[in-house]
Amino acid sequence: MPFRPPFALERIERIDEERILYHLPKPTPDGQARLTLTPLEFISRLAALIPAPRLHRHRYYGVLAPNARLRPAVTALACEAGATGDAGLPASADDDKETASRSPAWYLWARLL
Repeated sequence: MPFRPPFALERIERIDEERILYHLPKPTPDGQARLTLTPLEFISRLAALIPAPRLHRHRYYGVLAPNARLRPAVTALACEAGATGDAGLPASADDDKETASRSPAWYLWARLL
């Protein structure tokens, strides 16, 4: 999976030792198209994009939440679906060969879940 940076280096311009000019990708509602920041202000805005340590970036809610009452039932169904074929029938060796040769675009959503 390619990494996407939080900002483009081409948009940063150093005016002098005390000022950095950052060209915004879209103008703000008040029409401002660039920010003039000191190096310390720029670093503080950049540091705000870094998540805190040991903080989960993905939160599960509803049935997939860690303490949901129905989670064991839902995840048990997912484990059973991995052991059976697409229609709920036991998977045969021919089915495994066929799905291995297909591209991921051909997989059924139910099987992926």
